[in-house]
Amino acid sequence: MDPIYDMSEEEPLSKKDIAEIRGQATEYLRRRGNTALYASIAFVLGCAAVTLFLDGFPLHAHWQSFGKYLIFLTMGLLIVMLNYVGMFWSAWVYRRDIEKEFASDKSE
Repeated sequence: MDPIYDMSEEEPLSKKDIAEIRGQATEYLRRRGNTALYASIAFVLGCAAVTLFLDGFPLHAHWQSFGKYLIFLTMGLLIVMLNYVGMFWSAWVYRRDIEKEFASDKSE
């Protein structure tokens, strides 16, 4: 039975190609890390803002006019943060797999 895709016929990647792939993976991980960090900071600030409107805090009198809508915004930020943190984790796994794949080429 013939395999659908035979990789033995392909040429191995050059050191330049491997370095480029590693660089792209590192840059992708850095970008995803930055966006995950910014989304996490926005979520934490949203949570801190909501606490100011809770009972016993100075802005509780404005809960009905502004505070209850701020909690919906913070719930939306939770979804955004989870999305970006998931993409960061995916980029980290991608870079880790690339490092495992080309680990033998790095030592040469």
